[in-house]
Formats: sequence, structure tokens, C-alpha cells
Amino acid sequence: MGNSATKKPVATIKELKEAKKNMIRVRVPCGGRDKRQVLLVLIEEKVHAIDGKCYHAGAPLETGDIEELGERMCVKCPRHGYCIDVKTGEHVKAQQAMTDTTIKSLGKRHRTHTVRVDDQGGVFSPSFPY
Repeated sequence: MGNSATKKPVATIKELKEAKKNMIRVRVPCGGRDKRQVLLVLIEEKVHAIDGKCYHAGAPLETGDIEELGERMCVKCPRHGYCIDVKTGEHVKAQQAMTDTTIKSLGKRHRTHTVRVDDQGGVFSPSFPY
């Protein structure tokens, strides 16, 4: 794999900060000639990465909104409103009760990717073969 000095970052913190909603969808190699679409999300100076298309119907998640459900930060699918936790990949749903709201996981469904940021703000991941 080598170190980050020999690899090209898939994005930079600067690009994420300048992007609409602090989200960028990138295409990364995933074996052979195939490319995987990955959504990079910057929340409170931390980068999270999940597959870029909704697992339910393939909608591009970068056109969705970031929502906070309880303690979870989620990307809301623009097509059917599925909320995907950017840290865990879980599909979560707010359950309204008479006195409070409970956040319920509907199961881990979305692929997440490990990312790291180097000293120059480059975003790298061992999940992405370069």
C-alpha cells in the first residue's frame, strides 16, 4: 500500500469545506476497471465515508441533507427519505412517542469506509486501493 506520500488523496479538507453541504461524492477504484462511488462527509472537522448511492434505490446521497437524529448525524436520502448514520451506516428512524423521541436502528445496511486525513488536509483511506 505504501504511505500517503506515494498516494494521491481522493479529496482534501479544503474541498469538503467549500462543497455544498460539506459533502463530496468521489469515484474510487474497487478492483479491476470498476469504480465505487463514495460519499465523503465533513462533520465537526471529522471526515466520514459511506457508499455514495442509497442502498435502497440508488439515489445520489450528496443531493440529500445532513440531519441530526438524537446523537446521530445522518444523510437523508433525497428520494425516499431514508436516514443513514454516517458513522455506522445504519438506517435509522425517529420513533415519535407522546413524551419523547426514540431513535431506532433498522439495521446496518450501508457500507462505511475508514478514512484518515494527513497533515496537509489530504483525505486517504485503506479501503480505497490506489
